[in-house]
Amino acid sequence: MRVATSGIGLLLLGGSIGVSAQEPDVHKIPALPRAIAGQCVGRVGDALVVAGGSTWSAPPWDGGVKSWQSSVYVLHSPNGAWERAENLSGAMAYGASAQWGDALLCVGGQNATRTFDTVLRFRVRDGKIVRDELPRLPEALTNAGAAVVDGTLYVVGGQRDLTPMSASKDIWSLKLERGAIWERSNTPPWPHARILPVVAGCSGTLYVISGADLRPDAKGASVRTYLQDAWTRSASGLWKRLPELPAAVVAAPSACDANGRIQIFGGDDGKLANQILALRDNHPGFSRKVLTYDASRQEWTSVLELPLSLVTTAVALWHGNYVIAGGESHPGHRSAEVVALTFQGPRRR
Repeated sequence: MRVATSGIGLLLLGGSIGVSAQEPDVHKIPALPRAIAGQCVGRVGDALVVAGGSTWSAPPWDGGVKSWQSSVYVLHSPNGAWERAENLSGAMAYGASAQWGDALLCVGGQNATRTFDTVLRFRVRDGKIVRDELPRLPEALTNAGAAVVDGTLYVVGGQRDLTPMSASKDIWSLKLERGAIWERSNTPPWPHARILPVVAGCSGTLYVISGADLRPDAKGASVRTYLQDAWTRSASGLWKRLPELPAAVVAAPSACDANGRIQIFGGDDGKLANQILALRDNHPGFSRKVLTYDASRQEWTSVLELPLSLVTTAVALWHGNYVIAGGESHPGHRSAEVVALTFQGPRRR
């Protein structure tokens, strides 16, 4: 797979769509074997790994049943075929993905009845992809965000159980060294609990962006407040509030570009959250904008438009591309598509 030398390129793998400032080569790479969302995604050695996730037999308004997956899929090269690795010990979705060197971490998650405190590590040992566990979270969490910054794993927000009142605003941290223990970070500067936040580590800085606060309504059903705030935490532990986002980016995949700038791929802005049951299959999907933060101008800029929207998934830097594998394309709909983007930093037009 060839990487463009400037600008931003986009490939839709498993198809033949190309949209770019500088058109890259387009390669047809297989879609995932199954349409899923809420899976962990990352690079393990030289392979792309996708673990867990959830599916619908049909949209919920058509009587569909949600199922939880224990499958682990591996793609060894862009021209290869997806293979099955050893299944997870149980079905799981909505864990937080974090890249740690050549290893993928999958933090927390849930099934239909409970949340998990596990921290799974996928890595290469003796030429094989193996799975083990790091120290368990002090509390079970699902729908959290996670990132590794300078050798420390940060886990932000999420839900402790499957009720709306269990949403968390906390930050847990674990120094990724033998014998380390989890610590609750100093009280964060925001007042909100948040699920599905964008969390990334770029150039030694922790980013915590958007997400949704969660509260019960009068009948006990979950109601989301879509957040547009954005924060950074420096290596010295100082928090800084960035300008507000132009719209919420709940459950958006994110990554850092070669210049250490955060890139946010789409996300749920919440603008149609109250119309899902009315729109049903006519829902247009989530945001397709790619946002980056321009520190010199102190503003958020839109880099390009994605060819489709994918949320509750993650990004892996793989073979010179940022790869998004599967996700929720519309409410009640999963996707098997794999999207790869080539970045050399955004250019203004």
